[in-house]
Amino acid sequence: MMINPIVRREAKTSLRSFKMFIAIAVYTFLIYISGLAYVKGVISNGYTGLDISSLSFVYVLLIILQFGMTAVLIPALTAGAISGERERQTLDILLVTKMSTVSIILGKLASSISLFILMMVATLPVFGIVFFFGGVSLIHLLTLEIYITVFAVMVGSIGIFFSTILKKTIPAMVVTYIVIGILCILPIVVVAIYELYTQRLYLSSVSGASVYIINSINPAFSILNLIDNQMGSQRIMGMLFGYTDNVDMALLFLQKYTYIINIFINLGITALFTFLSSKILRKSRD
Repeated sequence: MMINPIVRREAKTSLRSFKMFIAIAVYTFLIYISGLAYVKGVISNGYTGLDISSLSFVYVLLIILQFGMTAVLIPALTAGAISGERERQTLDILLVTKMSTVSIILGKLASSISLFILMMVATLPVFGIVFFFGGVSLIHLLTLEIYITVFAVMVGSIGIFFSTILKKTIPAMVVTYIVIGILCILPIVVVAIYELYTQRLYLSSVSGASVYIINSINPAFSILNLIDNQMGSQRIMGMLFGYTDNVDMALLFLQKYTYIINIFINLGITALFTFLSSKILRKSRD
């Protein structure tokens, strides 16, 4: 089977470096210590009777932490994919090879994501804490890991895009963080403005379905939606937005499938930014 040359090169260099060992060790330690601290806190506060069900929320904590670290680490891994080659003055050498610009972009994206997937695999034993207390199945964990991987690929494609159009790595990284922040915050701001407008004009609140539709582009909202589905409730959404009315069929549907809609949106964004990156890089070759 043919392996992308860039992926092969990165596997021989980055994955063998001591820095990668340190990065995986730190990432795993942060996940482990967070889960351990939560479990210890629940047990120490259980002097009136230990609630085992509350221990299942260590799963929620670990997933949210992993999602947050994905949003932080992936731009750092991808923002220097092309700009780093330009800074090292090796981009021209890469462009004169027989590889197409699409293969170069996909190779850079795959090599960056593979490093992160290795980190995710390294933390899987930590989730043994969750299986010990029950309430979460292996299918639940794998589903969330797949979602986080799709999210990581989307963030990576944005990072590589800005790495392609900007000459320096730091500006590319900063702009990528800004775009991810907008994706996760802007829909909530829109809901808040829509809520204020509706209350003033119609003296009523927006429907729960509207909240889900507007936030279907929001990865942070969608992963909380997926966690709620796996926990068998709308507890997180109820705390954040207060929309738990299951009478509306549209709301019922969106509560169950918003994260799936977001997966397709993420894949569309990935395809778009990958295409744009390859087009811009092709102009550099010409």
